[in-house]
Amino acid sequence: MAFTFLQAMNETLKQVGIIQGDAGELTTFTDSARQTDIDVMIQSWNLGIAELYKFEGLPQTIASATITLVTGTREYALASDFEGFMEDRDKSVITDETNGFRLWPFPGGFSQMVTEQLQPGNYVGQPIYYVVSPINGKLRLDTAPTADENGNIYTYHYMKRVSMSLITDTFPFTDTVVERMYHPVVELWNKKRKEIFDVGTYNTAMADATRALNPHEIRSRY
Repeated sequence: MAFTFLQAMNETLKQVGIIQGDAGELTTFTDSARQTDIDVMIQSWNLGIAELYKFEGLPQTIASATITLVTGTREYALASDFEGFMEDRDKSVITDETNGFRLWPFPGGFSQMVTEQLQPGNYVGQPIYYVVSPINGKLRLDTAPTADENGNIYTYHYMKRVSMSLITDTFPFTDTVVERMYHPVVELWNKKRKEIFDVGTYNTAMADATRALNPHEIRSRY
């Protein structure tokens, strides 16, 4: 049975001495006497997981979502856990699977789109390209859809931000990786709460976790 976030939190809080024995284990993440320690441990887990996925060659957590075109609307909110599109151009294509249309990354990105479209209101109809606006983080199309495109649904695949917050959350990797993340997370907690940090222990433990996450593709980064 996969570890829950609550189980992992209890284990790492034991390792830093906040919990003594099974009788003191958390059943919720709300505890006035230990709230700061709990909050920092939650932050440490999320930071540790983010660091784990940074290393080249490691698999990313991928998800999919959709946008639905609306007449006159060029910008659309992306999924709340959106981290970024795949770097491979073919994998970053957004597809209308019903009508067979595609949206491609705009050549040159946002700045080039703004440079080329001096009068944005003149660009209407079936969109072909998109960018992610650095201003508001929304998906911006190269044209404003008309009534003919209204309601068309486009599917995109993206790298998903992994965020643990609920006691019932489960990890996007095996229990072996969870166990090997205990030491890095503890070091991150110690750095914040005790202002001590064993960089050797952290690096060695993170290397063990990355190898367990993807033993065939990982390249050493430590």
